[in-house]
Amino acid sequence: MPRLLDGNLELQAILSCLQSPESIKSIFISKLTRSHFAFDLLVTCFDILSDLAKGAQGIPSLETFCQRPELNELTVEILRRRSLEAEDAPLDIITNESDANHVCSLLDSFYKLRRSRELVRGTAAKLADEKATNAEAVEQITASIETALFDLRSNPDEAKLYHYGQGYNAGDLIRKLLDPAQHVKLYPSCFNNFDVMAGGFGRTDLVILGSHAKGGKSIVALNILINQYMVEKMNVCYISLEMDEYEVRDRLVSRLSGVEYSLIRQSTYSPADAKRIQIAIDKFVAHGEKHNIKFDVLTPSTMSVSEFRLKFKNRGYHAFCIDYLNLMSITEKNRPDWERLSIICRELKQTTKAMDCLIISPTQMNEDGDVRYSKSMREHANIIWSWRIGEEERTNKMFKVNQLVTRSGPPDPFMLSMSFETMTVSDGPAQVPEPEKKFDKGDRKGKMSGS
Repeated sequence: MPRLLDGNLELQAILSCLQSPESIKSIFISKLTRSHFAFDLLVTCFDILSDLAKGAQGIPSLETFCQRPELNELTVEILRRRSLEAEDAPLDIITNESDANHVCSLLDSFYKLRRSRELVRGTAAKLADEKATNAEAVEQITASIETALFDLRSNPDEAKLYHYGQGYNAGDLIRKLLDPAQHVKLYPSCFNNFDVMAGGFGRTDLVILGSHAKGGKSIVALNILINQYMVEKMNVCYISLEMDEYEVRDRLVSRLSGVEYSLIRQSTYSPADAKRIQIAIDKFVAHGEKHNIKFDVLTPSTMSVSEFRLKFKNRGYHAFCIDYLNLMSITEKNRPDWERLSIICRELKQTTKAMDCLIISPTQMNEDGDVRYSKSMREHANIIWSWRIGEEERTNKMFKVNQLVTRSGPPDPFMLSMSFETMTVSDGPAQVPEPEKKFDKGDRKGKMSGS
């Protein structure tokens, strides 16, 4: 008879959830469910860990976890000695991705064996019942077998299969389409020149903002989130892998108060400016409290997509900015930049669907005006904006945004206005100005001689 469980493997997964790096914790939390654990005390542990992973504080240390009132003395003892039996050696903590995936695969195999055994035993018992000979009973038995097999073959995150022909089951989707109150809402950028043209961003879009160094990528992204929070009453989070919390604070305060960023950064603002800053922040906070919405800021030194999902999944955010794309990490080391960015973009796009959220991420632009390693990004991004700000744009405070990729709207360029002094971005002219025609000397001479 095959083994149906491995208690040490289950305990190793729980301990690794508590003591491994964040990227490894995220693998266990995302791939396992309570059904993968056969020991009741470890089921309890996993239930608690799953809830904690969704919360603001995340998963705590082992010792803090052991203080949970839901855990009995035996569970705490097992966790602290890292073994099911007192005479056993402590189990190793898993610290690399391949081992974590292997453990998850083994636990999944054990779960499927247990589920298959239950199916066979349950079906045999029903078939032994004399009432199983009637058509209704046979239909019920067949249905239970099909349900169990589907459960065994399904991915927990697998999308629902909608039938629009035979077996039609898409009625809810059509009703939502025809009922204005249930329309799937687009998320405005709050730049009218873009929103009128495209309707806004899709709620699960991956939006990439490309420009050169000092081209205002972070400023544009920050303004989008501020506008979505203030105007659309959305839960948003700004994640900066490049700036610390003080630089993000100074930019945010400048944008909200209208006090020049340089004065805030150098602490040379006047008493009147200080009052403006406090009033602006109080108004910003009051808006969130009144409408029960969040504007959060996180400034980690590095973050992978799996760590992002672990920290923010099921937290109720509508939109994120990850600033910036090129600084995100992956588990596999020594990959060339183009491949690393392709992996990150693919995982971010998968994440927008899994978390039902909009993700905006700035990146670097090449000298030719295209985003760096654009081929890999174009495959996964829903929208890519690109712009260049030179002396003329800085003087006029206007710049043209080109749409290198747009999957759901016209690809036309549009105008924005930017003030670097106060970190403010707003609509520019409704019409994109025509480029000036340039003539060489021969053209001018020909025109003059013909006039």
